[in-house]
Amino acid sequence: MRRKFWARIGVLTVLCVPSVSQAGWPTLGEIWDRFTLDTARNAAWPEPFRSQDREALRAPFAIMKDNGWRYETTIPESLFNLETHDLNKAGEIKVRRILTYAPPHRRTLFVQRGSNDRITSLRVEAVKHFVGELNLRGVNPEVLVTDIEPTNTSGEYFDQIDKKARGSIGDPRLPSAAGSGGGGGAGGM
Repeated sequence: MRRKFWARIGVLTVLCVPSVSQAGWPTLGEIWDRFTLDTARNAAWPEPFRSQDREALRAPFAIMKDNGWRYETTIPESLFNLETHDLNKAGEIKVRRILTYAPPHRRTLFVQRGSNDRITSLRVEAVKHFVGELNLRGVNPEVLVTDIEPTNTSGEYFDQIDKKARGSIGDPRLPSAAGSGGGGGAGGM
């Protein structure tokens, strides 16, 4: 009796499946495929998502590292002659240092944007001209414009701080002989 009942239910299900699939409902095959996929995902969890989580965790650090290199390879306004917009001696030293010591993939030079487009283009051309004079092996580095203004302070300020710090140090003095304590060493024999 039960076998006949379940057989009839099975036959009705098979007969109704085409009309159900035409109504936009999933077929039994699609349901089974989805069940198999979900079971496999649940068995593999959390592994497929760990790499995404790791990447999301590392992304801000990569941005910070790129910004730090941009900061270090930016040629600010103070390293240009204010009248001719050529690199001054300190600017030439900085460009040479960047092109010598920075890793090859970090040798992009960033020029701080000037007060107008003419000044900016003069600065970029001055940097490109100086780089061309260096006769570098390989490809010349890229020279880009940046709006990021690096914080810098004159060397005179740090020199004044250093002089004041040295001036506040007292004269060196040896401790007095009376204060040495006289505790039992070789003198008691």
